Amino acid sequence: MNTVLLTTSTRLGAIMAHELAHYALGHGKWYPSDPGSVATQRRGEMEADVKAVEIMVRVMGYAEADAFHAMHQMRYQSAL
Repeated sequence: MNTVLLTTSTRLGAIMAHELAHYALGHGKWYPSDPGSVATQRRGEMEADVKAVEIMVRVMGYAEADAFHAMHQMRYQSAL
């Protein structure tokens, strides 16, 4: 992927893979509401990102580098 911004279908695929990863990892309403839970939330998001790359490669047919790039771009763009 040489483009700076992801195509709509790639971005949607990355988002769907990320959310499916939460389900596959058993993440439910497990985020506590106390301020100390930020580290737990970040860990859960990173776990979902890693699993999403696997889903994109094994299920959706992306090359591993493209799946990683898509997840990185999704995370970066959502932080803007």
